[in-house]
Amino acid sequence: MRIENLSQASHAVSSAHKSYLDYLSKEKNLSESWNGNVRDRCYKMLATLYGAALSLVDDRALLSQLCVQENVQVPDKKENPFSPTVRLLCRTKDKNENIKPAKPSTWIYSKYFRAAQHLGWTADNFAKKVAAFEFEHDGKKSKWLSGLAKLHDKEFGSTDDDWTKRVEEAARMWVFRKNPSQGVVQGLTGFPEPKNGQMASLVVEFNGSDWVVRGIHQTDSDKAFALISKQVVEEFNAWREKKSLEAAEAELTGYEFTTEQELLAAVAEQNRVQGEANEAGPVAANDQDAAE
Repeated sequence: MRIENLSQASHAVSSAHKSYLDYLSKEKNLSESWNGNVRDRCYKMLATLYGAALSLVDDRALLSQLCVQENVQVPDKKENPFSPTVRLLCRTKDKNENIKPAKPSTWIYSKYFRAAQHLGWTADNFAKKVAAFEFEHDGKKSKWLSGLAKLHDKEFGSTDDDWTKRVEEAARMWVFRKNPSQGVVQGLTGFPEPKNGQMASLVVEFNGSDWVVRGIHQTDSDKAFALISKQVVEEFNAWREKKSLEAAEAELTGYEFTTEQELLAAVAEQNRVQGEANEAGPVAANDQDAAE
């Protein structure tokens, strides 16, 4: 599949995205009864996504335009080049048919696709190839998709894992600074000198008028955050993508790019500014909001 303009790119993503949503819907129904072709169906679904991703990944200028159009975070020069395509292709819908960001669990697809490209696989042979794939490293053998992920990390490093960790850390700071609190507890026993950002999970009981703390469930801050991290990261990613989109639109909207190099330069500058903001963390952004 050769993509030459934004319209073609948009159509390719729309078609593959629909196939992905159809797959999720069908799997939900099939999960209620035993069916032995789960892996086969997954490989075929990934092959469809891989075909669309391959057609987009090498044209970073066009991919950047498409991300802006689709309200998806523009490519980051430090990340796996297939990551933006996964963000486009693996979005889901809520019960009201509103588009939601791709779930973190789908980010690993970018590893599969990058490894498959490294091996020279095509969309037509992806499902067959992965079903027979084995990868051995340091005396350990991994099969199928797990093998692809291990091959990716050997050849390209696990930068996506680092990115995931950065997102989780930023999401935790975001909760502390930006997300509305659920209530306030004064003088909690067991934490005489708590640090800013310290987390704990509590057992509370409603006595008719107030919620009364009956005990501390988890005192380890990281483990306490893990109890809410999935929902928090999803909310943070939605907030972050909105901020990234606003920054991208400020750079790109209303400007007529005469060359691919000009667009790439503009997107690279936007990514640089966004990267500095990410490294500074939501705390700095909050301080700026307060100043304004």
